[in-house]
Amino acid sequence: IIDIKAENEDTLDEDTLDEAKSYLFSAQERFKKEIEKTEYWTFFNTIGAMIYESENKKKAEEYYIKAIKIIECNRYKTIDASYPYYNLAILKRDLKEYDLAKKYLLKAYEILQNATGVKLEDKDFDNVIYFLDDFQDYLYELCNTDLLKGDISKNSDIKKSLNLLWNIVDIIDRNNFKDERASLRYDLALLESKYYDLKKDYKKARQVIESCLTTEESYLSDEQK
Repeated sequence: IIDIKAENEDTLDEDTLDEAKSYLFSAQERFKKEIEKTEYWTFFNTIGAMIYESENKKKAEEYYIKAIKIIECNRYKTIDASYPYYNLAILKRDLKEYDLAKKYLLKAYEILQNATGVKLEDKDFDNVIYFLDDFQDYLYELCNTDLLKGDISKNSDIKKSLNLLWNIVDIIDRNNFKDERASLRYDLALLESKYYDLKKDYKKARQVIESCLTTEESYLSDEQK
């Protein structure tokens, strides 16, 4: 039940999700002392995500930090251990605290690379196919956070993130995952158009969008178009 929201959000009806939330909050009150001592950090992460959806960002942050404190005590960290850092980064991004958002995103990305053994910076691209969603999400948000901050200086990491995402596009293309390629191309078009918009290169921003639409038209959803 603790993981029911995170794993089945798209398939469960609203009443079932509300029941799961009610159970979690009830357990939190009934077993508060025991829960505060638990090392099952996913409980705190799930509670944080639920509270975040209700717009109580300060309380959600407290639960993400509780999860992170437990994770920090563990010598070995799994892929899942990166999620509270990622969730906290998104929260900080929404609060426009972009430096903190990037700090937590970089930590999430570090844990993901160590847990998977995939080092994109070392051109280790082949095995990323098994962890596409996480790598795409983290790199997208790293780039998006820098763009929201308006950092387009030469020392910015925007180009680095974009290049890594384009390398993933090549891998997806080689494996003939056309829908996944179109989805990532769409995300890249959004990021690159924002980048050129900040640089006031509106012609290039338009070309990026037109190129994506032309290349991926058959695979993009109506909403994306």
